[in-house]
Amino acid sequence: MFGGGNKLKTYPHYTYFQYLYEYPKLRKLQRFPVLNYIDFNKHEAMEVMKKELDWEPYGGKHYESIYTRFYQGYIMPKKFGFDKRRGHLSCLINNGLISRDDALREIQQPPIDPALEREDKAFAIKKLGITEAEFEEIMNAERKTFWDYPSYERDVRKAPQWLILFAMQTLLRSPKRLAKGVLRRAKRTISK
Repeated sequence: MFGGGNKLKTYPHYTYFQYLYEYPKLRKLQRFPVLNYIDFNKHEAMEVMKKELDWEPYGGKHYESIYTRFYQGYIMPKKFGFDKRRGHLSCLINNGLISRDDALREIQQPPIDPALEREDKAFAIKKLGITEAEFEEIMNAERKTFWDYPSYERDVRKAPQWLILFAMQTLLRSPKRLAKGVLRRAKRTISK
């Protein structure tokens, strides 16, 4: 969102090539979304945490952190016109945990209490090391998405599908073979 000047040296990540080809095809690793197979009831879990851990609800989903609360409750709706509560409430409706009417009533309320919003804004501005004027300048600046910045996904989506698949299939065999094959297939595609 705000950019930054420091490079991440130890942040674990993998490339699109690794995600689409290396891990599933070469290493034979399969993704298994474990949480999709767990019967989870938000309200029951909250009751258990209250009883057994003296847990106190902190408001919305991901409002356990001041910054995520401010980002989801202020920045996303004000800057991008996106209210994450819609998706969260939709899941609860689909799971039969709340009614549509209850969700509509909740979405009519502000994402954050105005007094808490002011506190969170001051906290975020201080943590980011910027002035209030700089923060307002960012909030009023042109909207950007991750498509506006270099990324594997953006670059892969620009290429024709056959090129991506062909490159992934032949890259590990021989770079020279890859180059010749890409040129050969490109010529055939252009001449059609």
